[in-house]
Amino acid sequence: MGRTLAIVNQKGGVAKTTTCLSLGACLAEQGRRVLLIDLDPQMNLSVCAGVRDPLDDGGIVDWLAQALGLRATHPPLVPISLLPNGLHLLPGDPSLVTLEQRLLEVPSYELGLRKMLNAIASDYEYVLVDCSPSLGPLTIMALTAAQHVVIPVPADYLAAWGLMQLITTIEAVKGRTNPSLDYSLLCVMFDRRNGISHSMLARLRASFSDRLWKMVIGLDTRVREAAAAGEPILRYAPKSRAAQHYRQWAQEILAYFEASDV
Repeated sequence: MGRTLAIVNQKGGVAKTTTCLSLGACLAEQGRRVLLIDLDPQMNLSVCAGVRDPLDDGGIVDWLAQALGLRATHPPLVPISLLPNGLHLLPGDPSLVTLEQRLLEVPSYELGLRKMLNAIASDYEYVLVDCSPSLGPLTIMALTAAQHVVIPVPADYLAAWGLMQLITTIEAVKGRTNPSLDYSLLCVMFDRRNGISHSMLARLRASFSDRLWKMVIGLDTRVREAAAAGEPILRYAPKSRAAQHYRQWAQEILAYFEASDV
């Protein structure tokens, strides 16, 4: 059974999608089989990976609808191969908006993604779910399916405002549908020239010392260029600051989650 990590922050523009795509590429570079799931109707992860359109057949909406009992059958699930080293993507779909509007009417809708993953999780060592910038039903579904939540937090005060609300939501999901759920914080978009960034990082370390990853992801304009090119930063600019930082964080991830496997 693979490990499922949800990348979550209800605020937009916090490098959530970049973090999901970059971590996936880093893990695949290390020989892990990785599936990225775009659970955002805006399809940001898909677009940043170079996939502009949802799948005609076998897409995420088809599979979730079947898992929730809203559809009797579904076509085979065939994720798109992004890199030849084992990185795959299940693209998002704008019609996730319509599905989300129906979810609250479906008993135990929170289990939909978990049920879907049960059919494919054995094919992958890591499943990374990029969530929409909200705490709506789709995000609750992702939190229920995940073993771990990664919260990207930019080193500025405004980005940290909603952090406690998200943590409260995670704790609520733990109490209701996923008692083993854990979470961690990743400091991103760190500007070492900015005193506020250093102050914010110090606060994060003081408040979340046991949950904050040691690696800090620095600000790098090449990340936006990579997104526009539709490629992971590791492929677009493999020697860039961001690529090196995400590689180092991926080593932390592997050490943390696979230490028990040795």
